[in-house]
Amino acid sequence: MATAIDFNPDILNLQAPIVFFPVRHHSPAAARLLKDYLERIKPQAILIEGPSDFNDRLGELNLPHRLPIAIYSYLQAETIGRRGAFYPFCVYSPEWQALKIGFEQQILVEFIDRPWAELACDALSNQRYGDGSLAQNPYVTVLSQKLGVEDFDDLWDTLFEIDPHLSLTDYFERCHRLCFHLRTHSDLPLQRDRFREEFMVAQIRRVQAHLSVKNSLESSDFQNSPISPISPTSSTQIVVITGGFHSYAIFSQLHNLPFEPLDTPHDRSDFSQSFPPLNLLQQGIALTPYTYDRLDSLTGYDAGMTNPGFYHQVWLDRSQEFPKNQTHPHPSYQKLLAQVVVNLRDQKQQGVSAADLIAVDSMAKALANLRNHPEVWRQDVIDGIIGALVKEEVIQGELHPLLAAVYQVFRGNDRGHLAAGTPLPPLVLEIQAQIDRYSIHPEPTIRYLNLDLHQPEDLAKSQFLHQLQTLNISGYRRMAGTDFVQRDDLSDLWEQWEIRWSPEFEANCIEAAVYGSTVLEAVTYCLLEQTKGIDRSADQAALILLEACLMGLTDLSDTLADRLQTIVRQDSDFLQVSRALGHLLYIYRYDTVLGHIRSETTATLLTETFQRSLWLLETLGFISENPQPYLHGLKTGLEVFDRCPQLFADARIELLEILHRISTDRDQQSSIRGGAIGAQWHLGAMETEQILTILQSFAQPEQLGEFLSGLFTLAREIIQRYPQLPQAIDRFILSYSDQQFLEALPTLRLAFSHFPPREKHQIATGLFPSDTPQNDRFRLEDLTLNSEVASAAFALEAQIKKQLLYYGLL
Repeated sequence: MATAIDFNPDILNLQAPIVFFPVRHHSPAAARLLKDYLERIKPQAILIEGPSDFNDRLGELNLPHRLPIAIYSYLQAETIGRRGAFYPFCVYSPEWQALKIGFEQQILVEFIDRPWAELACDALSNQRYGDGSLAQNPYVTVLSQKLGVEDFDDLWDTLFEIDPHLSLTDYFERCHRLCFHLRTHSDLPLQRDRFREEFMVAQIRRVQAHLSVKNSLESSDFQNSPISPISPTSSTQIVVITGGFHSYAIFSQLHNLPFEPLDTPHDRSDFSQSFPPLNLLQQGIALTPYTYDRLDSLTGYDAGMTNPGFYHQVWLDRSQEFPKNQTHPHPSYQKLLAQVVVNLRDQKQQGVSAADLIAVDSMAKALANLRNHPEVWRQDVIDGIIGALVKEEVIQGELHPLLAAVYQVFRGNDRGHLAAGTPLPPLVLEIQAQIDRYSIHPEPTIRYLNLDLHQPEDLAKSQFLHQLQTLNISGYRRMAGTDFVQRDDLSDLWEQWEIRWSPEFEANCIEAAVYGSTVLEAVTYCLLEQTKGIDRSADQAALILLEACLMGLTDLSDTLADRLQTIVRQDSDFLQVSRALGHLLYIYRYDTVLGHIRSETTATLLTETFQRSLWLLETLGFISENPQPYLHGLKTGLEVFDRCPQLFADARIELLEILHRISTDRDQQSSIRGGAIGAQWHLGAMETEQILTILQSFAQPEQLGEFLSGLFTLAREIIQRYPQLPQAIDRFILSYSDQQFLEALPTLRLAFSHFPPREKHQIATGLFPSDTPQNDRFRLEDLTLNSEVASAAFALEAQIKKQLLYYGLL
């Protein structure tokens, strides 16, 4: 938002009682200059942009952690569900260096930003220390064009990072003026920023008042003491460290200076209306390990510098003492480039010779000189590699293998680890206790765990492993075992799990705390969250119930059960509802291991799904696509009705009426009508003589096979009980001309594919009456087939299928 307010140079006073030190989060230059400044002036208080609800636990940050780590704030609320946000720190984060100095010199240190729970209703607030929006700032575009750089990252590097001898005074003025113009030229809504800044101003005033009282008391003590008071080394009492985007706004509010007009409504107190209090179900905050891969703005976190591994190396090299105008004997980029070569050689992907390295070095130095860089910088190296080594055309949208190796090294592979004794959320402690109980600790060496689900101890392990998998805890993966979804073979219930150590394991456990304080609470909420991503799919709702069974959740929460019912009621796809019926029937009727057999929750959901399937069956209309899935869906519904009579005793009349209407619908496919007739026969509502009469209506070559396919899908046993039926079919076929027979053959073959070889033999022998002379009867048992002929037939069939598949005819 443009403004005519002039920049007030008072903010540049490094000796002021309150100094506003602007930073870019994870900037080595900002961290180095801030560190030197704090060590020199030794202020009375260091106030940092960070979650103020962590202040009573700041001591945890002083433990011997291995960086990077992050403060993880999480919550559950009725209106917005579960959310979490990270405040990451690496060794070259300005905030981290300020914390270290505060701890070492026993300076008062506090975070002064609002608790994240007060900002969580804002969808953008899950990434703290974020500066991604600055890339679209119009001032960045104009300034980048004038300086000849591409984006905000290059702009920041040019102004602050590349010059190793940038003075504090130059940094201070450049950063304050840059961020002032970024703020005044922002066309984004600023309510969120102002809401936070008001809180930070209040915290600064509170600390200022505290120090004023403290200093007055100390001064009074000195006056009454024979020892003369010691003059402070600096007039600065408080250093306020925030993202530069906030610095001038906080400065102007603290000193009651005009800065920017407010958005409507014109009342600063109305900012809070955009962030109403949440009805929190759960809230927590904890430290968690972090990684450079997640910190990298190219792959994860949307704040901070691109390629953190590069800046880490720069930080390490520049932390060493060198005389002014003298650079490190081994520049940072050369060390990283050497690591790229080592990685490529280890991976045997692409060789880089000494001549190649010399060419890249020469090209990078030339580019740095052309760009007026005091040192060869990150983009100089990348462009040097492209210019010197990437000869072939790069496919658009794909990363060249050599550049991928460079980015991997520039990104860095540092992984954080929390120090022993760091307080952990209750969920993490329970996970650790369960892992100890079942002796399934992740280790660097991969091991496989085979479980017999008929054994109570193995079943309990399986349920816990499924819980870890649902919570996305790295290191545990189901490799094989009984397929409870397809249920092709339930004779042996088993599973195999792969267990291996993962660097993400600890962080995953902590971050899963957003779902709940216990494992069962967490997985229940996680399942509930999954249902929110399901839009009218009874099939997926049933699979979530199946997953709950695999996790041992015998009693679903009312919220989750109601949500599954709602999904079923909204589903208008008969096929999906039918698949859901299959899953629910197994869980309710046949599940003797997972713990849900005859479950009241499953019974309710099964009843709801069956009623929904009846309604959808009634409204199917003409089916123009492959009818087989619909026939199988009808078969599943019939099986549910048969196997659960106590649930559907009152549904028989309604089911028969629907089947009758479908079977008499002349506009419906023949196979669907045949299926409806087979279902009625199966239920005892139709006699075989009626079916023989109806069969005559489908005697035409284009209808017979389709009708029989539907009939046999729902009532396969009818043809075995009543030989009159195959004899009638035989008479129809014998009456066909050769052309009609060829027309009917494909669907007839499909219809009789429902029968195994033994039943086909019985059908064929039943075509001949018992009084037929023996010599005139066709004897299938006289047919013999040796293995050579069978093998040749199978080979020919496979070749034909291959050709059909090749031409898209299969």
